[in-house]
Amino acid sequence: ISGLYSIFVSEDELVGSELIVVNATDADENLHGAFSYSIADGKPNKNVFAINSQTGGIILTGTLDREAIEFYNLTVRVTDEGGRQSDGYVVINVVDVNDNAPTVSPAVQTAEISEDVSLGYNVTRVGCADRDQGSNAAILFAISAVTSNG
Repeated sequence: ISGLYSIFVSEDELVGSELIVVNATDADENLHGAFSYSIADGKPNKNVFAINSQTGGIILTGTLDREAIEFYNLTVRVTDEGGRQSDGYVVINVVDVNDNAPTVSPAVQTAEISEDVSLGYNVTRVGCADRDQGSNAAILFAISAVTSNG
């Protein structure tokens, strides 16, 4: 296996998808020329992926969540029939999708103001957060209802 592979995968990628095929070559042309692939190690978790031992195709076997884990480092091992091994590395970068709703704190806001405040008066502040990233975390505020006591 040659070196380092780095790919970007959307966090909503379908389980069962083949993400990448790693390639190995073996100079042996006889009995020891055949080889098989395995995932030797993975950080933080190799159990989200499997590898086709004959083709080197890495398959997604679990769901991805960028907000929980932003990338995975896999050690892919190729072993020939003579027992010789070589390792390569795959970095799987998880790309954000807009899968989280923003949260408002506090959820209900009440404000009282004097009737003679000047235009542009800051009535209240609303705290809001979104676990998504980049433009997926952009928040638009709107007043959906106004009630008065009088």
